[in-house]
Amino acid sequence: MFKLPRSKQKVHLSWMLILFLSLVLNQRVFAHSLTEQNLDYSATEIIQNMLNAQSGLKDFHAKVKLTARIGFIPLLPLSGDIYSKRPSQVKAVIGEILFLPQYRFIFPDPLQFASSRYTLKLVGTTELEGQKVYIIDVSSKEESEENLNMRFWISSKSWLIIKSDMSVPGMGRTVMQAKYIQAAPNAWIPTELKGEGGLLLANLLPPSGFGKLLSKVALTDDLHFQMELSKHQVNIGLTDSYFLK
Repeated sequence: MFKLPRSKQKVHLSWMLILFLSLVLNQRVFAHSLTEQNLDYSATEIIQNMLNAQSGLKDFHAKVKLTARIGFIPLLPLSGDIYSKRPSQVKAVIGEILFLPQYRFIFPDPLQFASSRYTLKLVGTTELEGQKVYIIDVSSKEESEENLNMRFWISSKSWLIIKSDMSVPGMGRTVMQAKYIQAAPNAWIPTELKGEGGLLLANLLPPSGFGKLLSKVALTDDLHFQMELSKHQVNIGLTDSYFLK
């Protein structure tokens, strides 16, 4: 049986010892970092931080410009007004046409998900746009017309949703990112929504008649859109009756 010289045996054992210690230390550091991440915030605490960040916002109005394309084919740009009252009242007026979104959102509001109707799950953290973000999954607890499945990327700096992935079984999906402006203390308004997938636009269309036909076109996965909001007005006293047909 071949044996290493005694001097080489010592060197060999030394390297094995160093390798073993480095593996143990790396495992401890890795385990420690995971523990710190797990103890950071819960999904409920993150939603509460989001509520605090938007505590000064009750309602808003903004001018909106929508551009879109299906593949490389541009669609006719649209301009109009959007009115929103927290947590879930939304009304869009394009020209002389009134739109009342079926799922009552343009961009999700944390007030909607603070109720017991939804299940919250903290998936983890990642880096997005140079900052740490929390990823939360939100799903409806009961089968309903508003059976939304959502994943949010939430900024650890502003506690705003900067990316979302929303889907409704049998209706489609929209993935989009958002930019904001602070319109008042603790009142942030989106200035740009940019993404792909037709759920957001199909949501604006009436669920029957010509709107139903257009929604089938809008629900293509190859739909890309950009919505620019400007001339914001916040806390203008919108009432629930304003959002009735």
